[in-house]
Amino acid sequence: MLPQHQTSDIEVKQIPISKIKVITRMRRTDDNNVEDLKRSIKEIGLLHSIAVAKKDDGYLLLSGLHRLTAMQQMGEEYISATVREDDDLINQLVILEENLVAKRLNAIEEAEAIILREQILIKLGRKAVVGSNQYSTGDLITNDELSKQLGYTRRTYSYKKSVANINQEAKDIISETKFSNNMMDMYRLQKLPDHLQIEIANVLASGKVKTFKRAWVLAHLKFTDNKWD
Repeated sequence: MLPQHQTSDIEVKQIPISKIKVITRMRRTDDNNVEDLKRSIKEIGLLHSIAVAKKDDGYLLLSGLHRLTAMQQMGEEYISATVREDDDLINQLVILEENLVAKRLNAIEEAEAIILREQILIKLGRKAVVGSNQYSTGDLITNDELSKQLGYTRRTYSYKKSVANINQEAKDIISETKFSNNMMDMYRLQKLPDHLQIEIANVLASGKVKTFKRAWVLAHLKFTDNKWD
């Protein structure tokens, strides 16, 4: 149900690659994935269409950056695409769904994507606002259903979502490190006071420790009064 964002029929067709614009929200490509796709396309063709939004006389890419890149590198002029009308909220939702389902995000990015996904669904009238009686407001999607769509239990979904509570400064520091890929470590981090979160993030980013547990210990020691004589 899209009361304010009803889109026209979606169609699948061949579109010129030169008219596709890659928007800034798309993640970077993995060269190995692109090479694998090129081999697959040469052998059996492009199995899955990319998704785009029609905008002016061109298209905005919503999903399928690796497929598009592979076709570009192969010198193809056209690509099969699922085309929908341009709608910013729907565009964001398609991109989020693509990244969440493909599991391309680290724990921090995934948490923020889950939060944004829920906010967009609320704006589109598909999900009840937290605290309301969602069973009396029609066929609105629940968090249980959202978690199942991503293949998670309700508890795991809740854990992943809570990672978004990490202090913003700590997020900025740690999100570019390998440690941000561990969801349970990030879940533990968000439960700490801000000053400890930031200290742990700094220790991890410094490269002086190899494990999250060691950074945790060092950060706590720094803010613990020395009781020894």
